[in-house]
Amino acid sequence: MAIAIIPIEADPTKGREGWLTMNEADKLVCDLFGVEPDPKWYCNNWFDSFWYFDWYTVKHQYDFESNYAFDGFKTADKAVLHFFKNSIYLDKDKDFWQSVADAQAYVKKYIEPIIRMFYDKGYKIVSLNLG
Repeated sequence: MAIAIIPIEADPTKGREGWLTMNEADKLVCDLFGVEPDPKWYCNNWFDSFWYFDWYTVKHQYDFESNYAFDGFKTADKAVLHFFKNSIYLDKDKDFWQSVADAQAYVKKYIEPIIRMFYDKGYKIVSLNLG
């Protein structure tokens, strides 16, 4: 998965100064939830959930020029909305609205606080094409 957490004003095509490593990002997430970082696993598996921001996912949904990075999540609201729209999993044992309610509850409890925390600290989420 190729995503980056970079300073809001940074251009992902102009170097990597100020970018968070995933360990630095995880430390911020751990601080948010009040837990100690694990040497092996990301807090609440947040990074695994962020695959919705992966280049493969976003390149089919947005019209953009760059073949290197999608820099379209300029605000936390845009990032949360993107994640929510992509996280609705239609469970065959549940109706559509229950699937929506389950996705919304998950995003509100775990994902939205993480996204908002990154943006509040001056970072944004960028999808990268590294493959």
